[in-house]
Amino acid sequence: MQINYITQNEYSGKNQDHLTAQFEDKNYNSNQWATFMQFKSANRMVQKGEKGVRICKPVKKFLKDGESVLLDDKGKEKTKNVLKKYSVFNLEQTKSLEKEEVKETFNIMSIDTLK
Repeated sequence: MQINYITQNEYSGKNQDHLTAQFEDKNYNSNQWATFMQFKSANRMVQKGEKGVRICKPVKKFLKDGESVLLDDKGKEKTKNVLKKYSVFNLEQTKSLEKEEVKETFNIMSIDTLK
């Protein structure tokens, strides 16, 4: 099962099917996926040139007239269901930012010790 790296929730429906197909096609070892921003929040960076996989999530959108939310006859906020599209990346398409920081610190220390 394909899961979200941050929430550890399983993807559902067509998203699960699509991510599993990509998992098998790309021969990934990891079944963990997340958006660019989710990885960023976990101190991980998507590697340059990597392509994400598009998935969809149904969300409710409030209907507005300018700045104010429209209300139905009962005074309840009017909404409609829409599909929001996301790009997700496999964990193997990312690298830890912490390792880079440690590596850079080590390089600076090595240069300083040579002097």
